[in-house]
Amino acid sequence: MRREFFLKPVKENKILLLALFFSAVLFYGCKQSNLAEDQKVAEVYVHILIINEKYGTESDSSKVLKENVFKKYDIPEKQFEDYLKSLGEDKEKWEHFFNLSEKYLDQLKNEGNIN
Repeated sequence: MRREFFLKPVKENKILLLALFFSAVLFYGCKQSNLAEDQKVAEVYVHILIINEKYGTESDSSKVLKENVFKKYDIPEKQFEDYLKSLGEDKEKWEHFFNLSEKYLDQLKNEGNIN
């Protein structure tokens, strides 16, 4: 009888450890997914800025090139806009987003893709 008393908490501890492990894996996976989405949207943002600078915001060329960017990155324009809105007024989120954008812009410059 005493033996059953000691086995029960061990089983509960194993379940708790398994739950913590899977929670950590799930959290890490979600965080990686968010980082990938952040990078993707930052790159789209940089390309849209370059297009707007070169062709203006309302020209036909600008509209076609923007559509091509959204197709290339496999992201609908609405999702892109919703992402930017989701940043809200959170200074840290915007700072992170602009840092990613700036790094990508620097990468394009270093590769000679833009002046």
